Amino acid sequence: PASAELHFDGGSGFAGGQGICNNYGGEFSESLKGEFEMSNIFSTESECEHFALEKKYIVALETASQYRMAPGLRELMLVGPGGKTIATFEAF
Repeated sequence: PASAELHFDGGSGFAGGQGICNNYGGEFSESLKGEFEMSNIFSTESECEHFALEKKYIVALETASQYRMAPGLRELMLVGPGGKTIATFEAF
């Protein structure tokens, strides 16, 4: 029902973008291909219609430990403990 942008910059160790309501960012590190950690996430604090969903989105970023790309690079899945997909993003 809402969209967000997520950008990873391996050179600077920063990841972030435009959330559903707010800008956000944090530290990013990739230990192995497809395994990563995002920490020290910050965001602006403007409320909007989907603010509760945005909070879940930030928790998903903090929880995820892997990412997977769908064939054709059309989707990015964040994967958490036990290999469970916790968030899916469509490319635009």
